[in-house]
Amino acid sequence: MLPTVKDICQLNEGALEIRISDSIERIDNDSIDAAAGQLFLKHSYLTNGMKELVNEGFKRLSGSSGGRPVFRLKQAMGGGKTHLIKTMAFLARHPKLRTEFFPETSSRYAFGAAQVAFFNGREQPNDYFWGRIAAQLGSEGFFKAGTESPGQEHWQALFDNIEAPVLILLDEMPTYFGYYRTQAVGSGTVADIAGRAFANLLTASSGKKNICIIVSDLEASYAEGTQIINAALESSRKELNRIEFNITPVDLSGDETYAILKKRLFSRLPDNAQIAHIAESFGKAIEQAQRSKTIEQQKSPEQLASEVEQTYPFHPQMKHIFALFKENKEFQQTRGLLELASRLLKSVWERKENDVMLIGPQHFDLSIDEVREKIISISRLDDAVARDIYSSDGSAHAQTIDANAGNDAAAQVANLLLVSSLSTAVNPVKGLTLSETLECLATPNADLSFYQQACENLTKSSWYLHKSAEGRIYFDKLENLTKMLTGLAARAPEPKVSELIAHRLREAFEPKSKRAYQKVLALPSIDEIEKEVQVNRVLAIISPDSKLPPEEVGKLFSTLVRKNNLLVLTGEKSFEVGKLHEAARQVYAVGQANTTGKVKKGDPQWEEFEDLKASYEHQFNSVVKSLFDKLLFPSQRPGLEPKLEARPLEHTGNTTDGENQIIATLTKDPVKLYVDWVESTKFSGVRSRIERLFENQDEVAWSDIRDRAQSNCSMYFLVPGDLERIKQRAITEALWEDLQNGWISKKPKPKVSGVQVLPLGQMNDAGKIMLEVTVLNSNPETTHVHYAENGEVSTESPKLNDRKLVTDALTVAFLAVDYSGKTETGQPKIWKNELKIQWEITPEIGKVRTVRIPVLPRADTIRYTLDGSEPRNGREYTGPFEVDNQPRRLLIFAEASGLEKKADYQIVSGDPGSGRGVAKEPPLTLPVLFPVSNGVTLNSRELVFSALNKASERNVVFDEVQISVQHGQAAGRLDRMGQPISGEKLLHLLSAVIDDFSPTASLTIHFRNARFQTGQDMIDFAQKIGHHYKSSEWQEA
Repeated sequence: MLPTVKDICQLNEGALEIRISDSIERIDNDSIDAAAGQLFLKHSYLTNGMKELVNEGFKRLSGSSGGRPVFRLKQAMGGGKTHLIKTMAFLARHPKLRTEFFPETSSRYAFGAAQVAFFNGREQPNDYFWGRIAAQLGSEGFFKAGTESPGQEHWQALFDNIEAPVLILLDEMPTYFGYYRTQAVGSGTVADIAGRAFANLLTASSGKKNICIIVSDLEASYAEGTQIINAALESSRKELNRIEFNITPVDLSGDETYAILKKRLFSRLPDNAQIAHIAESFGKAIEQAQRSKTIEQQKSPEQLASEVEQTYPFHPQMKHIFALFKENKEFQQTRGLLELASRLLKSVWERKENDVMLIGPQHFDLSIDEVREKIISISRLDDAVARDIYSSDGSAHAQTIDANAGNDAAAQVANLLLVSSLSTAVNPVKGLTLSETLECLATPNADLSFYQQACENLTKSSWYLHKSAEGRIYFDKLENLTKMLTGLAARAPEPKVSELIAHRLREAFEPKSKRAYQKVLALPSIDEIEKEVQVNRVLAIISPDSKLPPEEVGKLFSTLVRKNNLLVLTGEKSFEVGKLHEAARQVYAVGQANTTGKVKKGDPQWEEFEDLKASYEHQFNSVVKSLFDKLLFPSQRPGLEPKLEARPLEHTGNTTDGENQIIATLTKDPVKLYVDWVESTKFSGVRSRIERLFENQDEVAWSDIRDRAQSNCSMYFLVPGDLERIKQRAITEALWEDLQNGWISKKPKPKVSGVQVLPLGQMNDAGKIMLEVTVLNSNPETTHVHYAENGEVSTESPKLNDRKLVTDALTVAFLAVDYSGKTETGQPKIWKNELKIQWEITPEIGKVRTVRIPVLPRADTIRYTLDGSEPRNGREYTGPFEVDNQPRRLLIFAEASGLEKKADYQIVSGDPGSGRGVAKEPPLTLPVLFPVSNGVTLNSRELVFSALNKASERNVVFDEVQISVQHGQAAGRLDRMGQPISGEKLLHLLSAVIDDFSPTASLTIHFRNARFQTGQDMIDFAQKIGHHYKSSEWQEA
């Protein structure tokens, strides 16, 4: 059994009653006698700062070379500055004390009893600090009365009157200067005068080698006063180089703090061997907790044991926890820590059980008034203490938890977290992780599960306990989010909660794709459903215990005309509806907290708020998923009445996407929703189901089919628009016929025979072109095609013995006759040729040039103009004609037997000296047609795909396109005549054509012309296909 601290540690007298006000050091000639000094130094721990000050101070007071005249003690309030000042006062005045406590330094730097002057900046004497110093040095009234600042020479004169070494102690001077900054005098303030006096004092102190000045500075506590000290030191540096020596009295980040506490609070501690045994036991306890994964391994057991040896009887973590609030503005770091440790010892020594083996913050006893008041004074967590940790009536959450558990685990956890939460700094680190908390509470043979459970219970029930994004648990002045949101949820108006549920259900089942339904009605009335099904397929979401029970929905369904427009989502777990409202209240509370600004982005609680929000959203969605699990959809079996058939809701994929769940449910066998009918078998099945709606009629108004699809419950659900698409496909495949009067026939009338005529390639120089003739709607084996060039066709006309015909006729009439009698003979097909206007000019350069205008295959009339006017009314072309060397716009009109054609060409300048003979470039920003005639043929795969990719990129449109692909005996062709086609669509069609061919198959494309949005597009396209265009090959579109 390990000994407790009460068993083996002995306290100093008064250790349990230390107060800040008692420990504030006061210095005057009466208080620094030798006896008081001997007692004071005996209970003082020699910090590194103290040793440094004594060494350098003795050097200066002894008159040794290298000693600096000014020492600046820099630390926050309560950081040990005044203690060092008092130490120097005792040692300077009494040589025997130097010999006793600092024998080596005293021997090296020997001097007699020094004269000591002390001034505390919290005083405002009428003779100011300089008058008070002079009086203490035996020269009262030395300086003139009033606010006249003593100069450097006055200070030097004062020092010349003194034979002994002089120690001037100036404590809390920033307070002094800060006060006089508010006292006006002349054009400035008394602080200006005091600052000059201070600066002159510092400079004068360098005149004698045994004058030493010690100044304490309240780091950042009194900014204006500190600025005056800095200015005085800077002024002195300019004259005397560096004169001050900066000293930190206590290293609060190291072990000096523990050393001071042990020195001041304990008169006896156990020997090192006993402490080592205790430390080893705690190390083993930590090792066991780490092995069981109860705590994370932040340090090894050996490290902890070593730290315990240094900090005993305090827990090593106490230093780090106290350091969390040492920067609090009002916390006096050394004195405040000493008083806090005194309250901690009081809690341990007055504890009912003698069970504390290592003292830590968990042992504070908040039932002791002065302990509780001290803790609360540091950061004003009054409400957190009263509600969550200690209340005189035993109602605080920690007390309730401990009463139920029969231990004090919750109180210890709460105390520990409370002390780790006392920081009031900007962006502070507050609290401890669960692992850090348990590490502090781990003791030999302790069961940490009690503390784990206590921490969990505190987290759930406390009003002021929070958790950071890093997992730190801490107390705060603000109510935690759980408490705040619980209150908001409890006060949520019921209509608002119902409205939120309806809104969230609409969101969860929003028909984004609208494939299964087009409108969501969440918790609707009968009238709402009745109205909406007239125009849309509707999903009505009905709560199992709502005012609209499922039986009422059944009655409504029986009265509806458009029964096939209704879907109902509901459930059977009416007992879970309460959970839905509870979850909705939580979601409502989160929204209220956000919109009312109770929690804002950037607040310390924001991340925790976001986590809770996500948790509440998840809970709500989980309840919705559990509660609404049954889908009712229209169904009708042959010979039976229509009904709403029930099916469990499918939960696949993203369970928060309600629409996809509905779709998954309706597409499950037996299928109600048809979303994929493209494959021929599926198409046939859907078409057959639609044909049921014809109701024994071959022809029916299509509007009736639309209505029946919404009222007949045996009909599939189709994606919006698919009914029209199915109709169009059935018509295209000749399965149905569009009677052109809004009626559709499911038994198309017989087709008449006919032909399709396509030109193959371009007209040759002889005016001939090859036509491909294909028989339509009849058997080619029993069908004869008669044709007549430039005239009417009859069964007496010549027969076409091949599918191809080479002709230079202006028109060719074709008549297809099925001699088997199975197909009626249709009307003749008249193919009309297109006139091809050509032109040439010779020579291109010259004063006189000849222009020729041949037209293929022939022309009855050719007219032209050279001035841009309408060529139809121009000069008749009877043969070659001459033009001069000027640029001209040649417009041509040709006509032959009713066929007409126009052309627009640019005759460039024929003068080589003018530079106008250079070919004209297309306009970069205007639409352009290219080529004007003859077309373009590309006969390599690389060129074809380069051209079409560029055309797709630039939105080029082609006219009269022919694509051919061939590999051995296999060949394929795609012709697009009579209708422009975009480069993008052409690329898509080409991919389909060559898909079944080898990658080595030859590929050729020919197009008559292409329309470019800009001339720049045309230039880039021509460059891509390697074509060097002439100015005669393009024209503005």
